[in-house]
Amino acid sequence: MDVNFSQAVLFNAKFSSAILNDVDFSFAELAKADFSKTQFMNVNFSSTLLISGTFKYAVVSNANFQQSSCVASIFDYGSLSYCNFSHSNLKDATFKQATLSQVNFSRANLYKTNFTGANMAKSELDNTLSIQDAILTNGIRGHDENLISNGQADCNISHISGWTVSNGNITSVISNSSNSNCQFTFQSLSTGATMYQRVNLSDKWDSNFWPYSQAVLSAKMSVGISMELKGIKNDHSVSSKETLSKLQYATNEFHIS
Repeated sequence: MDVNFSQAVLFNAKFSSAILNDVDFSFAELAKADFSKTQFMNVNFSSTLLISGTFKYAVVSNANFQQSSCVASIFDYGSLSYCNFSHSNLKDATFKQATLSQVNFSRANLYKTNFTGANMAKSELDNTLSIQDAILTNGIRGHDENLISNGQADCNISHISGWTVSNGNITSVISNSSNSNCQFTFQSLSTGATMYQRVNLSDKWDSNFWPYSQAVLSAKMSVGISMELKGIKNDHSVSSKETLSKLQYATNEFHIS
């Protein structure tokens, strides 16, 4: 008989060592649920909130975690096969020493996810939304591709490729400190300079799930240097904004929740 927990709200629920077949948890809220040593078959966790859940030593087969939020959940020593985590949020989750076979992480957020010692194919991480600072199976930290065009100045070309200069005059010149480094520089301290570029992110995830269509990175250069990262909605309104000075580190991030 099918069991239906769809849209249920459960806190600290205990399912440890249970056998769960054909169970529907879709759209449920399961904060700190304990599924350790549980056996799953054909279980639906789509769009489920599984914050800080425990799946240690669980055996999971043909489970659907699509668009779920599994932030800080623990899958250590588990065995997962034919599971769908597409468009899910696995930030700070751990899969240490887990066995993963035919697991779909397409467009999943794996920011700071820990795969230390996991047995899995490298190709399973090819189409993720982010693997930034994730610990990969070999212990190396993952890095996302640079979406900024010409983020490092190129002194081999005469124009500022990829950027729009909206104020002042900016050129690429060899650094005074190193002949091997090229840098952007402006011509006037009094007027400063502003340049920006738009990065289209619409092909990175389902726009219905992720409401931002563009990120705008702009650098303002004068005596002090500042940089802005803004999330822009489809109606062009700004939904979030972070301004950094030259002494700050870019730690802000767009979260999937």
